[in-house]
Amino acid sequence: MRHVTESLPSTSFTADQSGQVLYISPQWYAYTGMAPGADITAAWPQLIHPDDLPAVAEQYGAALAGGGPWRYEFRLHGADGQYRWFASQGVPEPLADAEAAGRPRQWFGSNLDVDDLKRAQQQLEEKDQLLTSILSSLPASVVTFEGEGLRYGFFNDTFQRRVQGRAMLGRPAGEVFPEAEAQGFLASLRGVLRTGEPYRGRRYPPRPATRARGSRGTCTWTWPTCPCATASSRPTPSSASPLT
Repeated sequence: MRHVTESLPSTSFTADQSGQVLYISPQWYAYTGMAPGADITAAWPQLIHPDDLPAVAEQYGAALAGGGPWRYEFRLHGADGQYRWFASQGVPEPLADAEAAGRPRQWFGSNLDVDDLKRAQQQLEEKDQLLTSILSSLPASVVTFEGEGLRYGFFNDTFQRRVQGRAMLGRPAGEVFPEAEAQGFLASLRGVLRTGEPYRGRRYPPRPATRARGSRGTCTWTWPTCPCATASSRPTPSSASPLT
């Protein structure tokens, strides 16, 4: 079993209920630069990023005290002087096994390097925030709908102002704007979902129910509508960008 754990990309270790590290695989020494035989129990808290240590100590201690598992992420200092993100999880052995062996209960844990994944997620979040900022600042209304129910997934400030604050994230468009359902506009959006083809060129003059109270004159909205790509295999949400 030790040969198997030492061939894995993650660091494997065992600890008893007092937190004493009984065994740790060579990956730990390779990453941290510690010498084999060093006191791991005393050293590992000093290698965790100070911002992460309180949460790690709390969750790890609670698992040992309560006889349960743990799962958390933290940054660990390496031999190169840099911190990398690791995902740690551990499970206790059955209490009956420890009692039968006449020794304290042990926990089997692993630390997996997830730094590349965390950085990729951070970059995606930053790009998403940038895109949201750009869309929110456009003078044109931009709105996305999710699924056949056409629930609002996103809308910018311009759209919300034009609909007098009626749009609500997560609510079906037909519930918020029943007049749009009656006029057949939402049916065209569902058509985009079913066919996956963009919908263009249709103009919808607003009815009295959709114009701002006290407004005069008429206006015409043009809605270029197209499907948005998603990670799921289900029908893609539609995106509509109305321009006046």
